[in-house]
Amino acid sequence: MFILTWKPPNWDTSPEDYENRVRTTARGDTVREPWSTGARKSGIAVGDEVVLLRQGTYRGIIASGHATSEISLAANDRPRVGVAWETWVHLTDRLPVETLREFAPRFRTAVRASGEELSPDQATAVRQQWTHWLNQPTAMSGDEAGVLLDGNPVIPEGAKAQVVVNRYERSRRARDACLAHHGYACKACGLRFEQRYGEIGRGFIHVHHTTPLSQVADDPSYKLNPVKDLVPICPNCHAMLHSPGSETLTVKQLRNRIRRAPEAASNEHKHT
Repeated sequence: MFILTWKPPNWDTSPEDYENRVRTTARGDTVREPWSTGARKSGIAVGDEVVLLRQGTYRGIIASGHATSEISLAANDRPRVGVAWETWVHLTDRLPVETLREFAPRFRTAVRASGEELSPDQATAVRQQWTHWLNQPTAMSGDEAGVLLDGNPVIPEGAKAQVVVNRYERSRRARDACLAHHGYACKACGLRFEQRYGEIGRGFIHVHHTTPLSQVADDPSYKLNPVKDLVPICPNCHAMLHSPGSETLTVKQLRNRIRRAPEAASNEHKHT
């Protein structure tokens, strides 16, 4: 396994291009491109595993894939290797170096340059932790629903984990599959965090399960489709959908309440 690096602003990408990378790999397709190997001029073969480590802010692993070529030495250019990225996640879903080191203590916090090769033990630890990270719950999906992804677009539902109360785990891949189709605007109020907050809001959104989990959690035959059964919802609207003391609202019901809210507030003001 080889570590390739990305250190903005040496190479940067538009928000649209970054989002397209996430969407493309979430659909099961690959992003193919040449990537700098730093000072390394040989040693990478077709099929070798590669992971992408973002340097600077948001430091951590954000992508993984395989080499599609040996290193090329074009004139007046850095050595580059062809890569097929099979998984690419948002910066907010990256595997932070600090977390990685808890499970792979030999992984150095200071990777000197792109193209460094990991030892077999290091590669195993990184591979296992990256796989675990992709399939563990993500806070941006909320607590109420979840899946464990098995590579099929129709996903088995209902893996329970006992914490303080039973909660349902959802993988980052299921979330990405939902967002690859629906985008990142709240389906109830239309909020896009990147438009409101800039770079720090890129990729931030909850994902809401449109069918109450209490209806399907104990049904082993239930299959979740992340396009039909999951929708992007901002945290405020997510809380309103699950307001205490009332049945879970549908997204359409909440959207109608939002539209009526200014009129209701105006009428209340007239009577005070």
